[in-house]
Amino acid sequence: MVSGTFPPPPEERRAAPIEPPVRIENRDETPEPTPDPTARLLDRISEACETRFEKATIRRIDADPPHLLLSHLEDGFVRQYRIGAHVGQVTEADVDAFVRHVHADGTDFGSELVYLGPPPPRSLREDAMRRGIRLRSLTEFQGLLDLSEYVAGQTARLNAGGLYPPPLY
Repeated sequence: MVSGTFPPPPEERRAAPIEPPVRIENRDETPEPTPDPTARLLDRISEACETRFEKATIRRIDADPPHLLLSHLEDGFVRQYRIGAHVGQVTEADVDAFVRHVHADGTDFGSELVYLGPPPPRSLREDAMRRGIRLRSLTEFQGLLDLSEYVAGQTARLNAGGLYPPPLY
């Protein structure tokens, strides 16, 4: 009989005792705070800038509101932009705050306010543009086609039309 080569028959096998998993607690560590949505949006904008602009310098300005200062070479000249981030519906008060704090030093680099949320009204976009601020969604800022307004209009038309009720889609 060769017992070392083959496993023992099932009746001779002993089940190994099951031990509960060991839980190690480190009481010195404090839980990481959840990141601010605006800070996460600034990170995404920064990544988009690194992709769009070769050899760009991106500096985060921790002010109120926080924003980025983007410097890059364009046509032999160094261009600088201030890029703010807003999560949610952009209002006139948000644009006013951005203008007041970001352009407070009198420099007019050119600014953008990138939002993540519903599109602002056209009148607000035009007013912001007159004040030197371009309002763009994150999708637009990344250089992609933002079809959110088109999709919302199409959905409204489909819901209002009686030819083919939405529950049948």
